[in-house]
Amino acid sequence: MPSETGATSIALTEVRRVYDAGARRVEALRGVTLTLRAGTATAIVGPSGSGKSTLLHICGALDRPTAGEVVVLGTNLTTASDATLTRFRRDHLGFIFQFFHLLPTLSALENVMLPARLARRGARAAETLATTLLARVGLADRVQHRPAQLSGGERQRVAIARALVLDPAIILADEPTGNLDRATGGQVLSLLFALAHERQRTVFIVTHDPEVARLCDRTVTLRDGQVAL
Repeated sequence: MPSETGATSIALTEVRRVYDAGARRVEALRGVTLTLRAGTATAIVGPSGSGKSTLLHICGALDRPTAGEVVVLGTNLTTASDATLTRFRRDHLGFIFQFFHLLPTLSALENVMLPARLARRGARAAETLATTLLARVGLADRVQHRPAQLSGGERQRVAIARALVLDPAIILADEPTGNLDRATGGQVLSLLFALAHERQRTVFIVTHDPEVARLCDRTVTLRDGQVAL
């Protein structure tokens, strides 16, 4: 569901996440308050263990906060049922991971079609969508190749096409250029930024790369589970 220009798409208020790690408690997030808007690309940076991936997972309804409130596209994810979160992820969120997470036995086309099929789109409609997106990311001639037959950059572009097949309002990317060379990483970022600015999507990127952060509209730094001022 597209967001209005500049509208708030993600709002976190005093979000905390505590994990039990044996005999000790780990405070991954300690009172994070943050707002992200449609039409922008935001980089989340910080040292390892600062809470970046935890924040991404909470914004993406893959994890729940221990305390605080998370509202995404007007839906309070903090109080939503598991079934509601599953539907919400499917209908409104696109995920891009550093290690691609493509199914090795499926072709590029079948990998991209998968979310549409799980959303009960017809096979013909899903194939048309997937074919169009693979062409958009420059893989029109690789649609029948399996992941092992593709380069790292090609696999990441397949993963991006898969994340976009249901036209999500929010795209969450965890180190999307971490395994790519500079040129291929630049192509990936250009595509994500075009989606943010041209189609008013919210792009949320966790990265260790200062160059990636520099290219985003906004950079948020986490330290010890808190937003650094």
